[in-house]
Amino acid sequence: MKRSIFHTSFCGSSLMACMISKSLETYSEPDWLYNLEYLELEDTKHYCNKFYKDNSIIKYPSFYTYLSALVKDKQVFLYRNLRKHLSKMEEASAVFDCLRGHNVTIRCLHPSLEKINKANILSLKKAKDVIMFNWLNIFLYMKNNKDVLFIECDSFLDSKQKTMQRVADHFEIDYKPVEINFDVKACGFHNHSNDPINLSLKDNKEAPVFKENKLKDSEDCLETIDKIKELYPELVKYI
Repeated sequence: MKRSIFHTSFCGSSLMACMISKSLETYSEPDWLYNLEYLELEDTKHYCNKFYKDNSIIKYPSFYTYLSALVKDKQVFLYRNLRKHLSKMEEASAVFDCLRGHNVTIRCLHPSLEKINKANILSLKKAKDVIMFNWLNIFLYMKNNKDVLFIECDSFLDSKQKTMQRVADHFEIDYKPVEINFDVKACGFHNHSNDPINLSLKDNKEAPVFKENKLKDSEDCLETIDKIKELYPELVKYI
C-alpha cells in the first residue's frame, strides 16, 4: 500500500512527517522527486513507481500535488484556508518558494483552472496572485481524489496527538506516539534526503523550540477571493 502526505506548504507537514516516522518508514520530500521537473508527464508515473517503496510514507513538495492523481491508495492532505495561507506565505517570506513551485504548476494545471484563465482575474506577474493560483491548483487536485483525509493546520497544531492518531487510523497503521516540541526544519528534517526520517540523528535538547503564531485571515485581495468563490463554490468552505 502507498501512503502519501500532501499539503499547501508552510502548514506543519514536516512536523507531521516526523511525528508519524516511528510508526512507519517515512520520507520527507526525497531528493529523487525533484528530477520530475525534467521529465515528460507520461514518464512520471513510471519514475514514481520505480522509487516509491510499498509500506512507507512520502511527504511530497506542495507543488507536486498533481502526483496525487497518479499515486493511489491512502492520502492525507494538510492545508490552511486561502486567506490564512496568504498570511503565512507573507510571514514566512516564501514568495521565492512559491514562484519556483509555479514553474511546476504551469506544466501540470488542473483542467478546472481554465475558469480562472477565462475570467482573467489573476495576474501571474503579481506574487500574491501566483500564491492564490498555486493554492487553487493544489485544492482542485485534492478535491478530486478518493480516500483522502483532509486536516486543517490549526486543528493539527492544537491537538497534535489526537490528529496523528487519526492519520495513523487512516493509513491503517499502529501509531507510536512521538512528542516533538522543536523546530524540525531547523534541525534538518526537511533537507530532501533520500534516506527515511530518523529522529535519533539529532540532539533535540539543543534544537530551537517550535513556535507557531496564530494567523489571522489575510485582508488582502478580498475582491479577487470573492470572484474565486463564485467560480469554485465547492471550495468556499476552504477559503
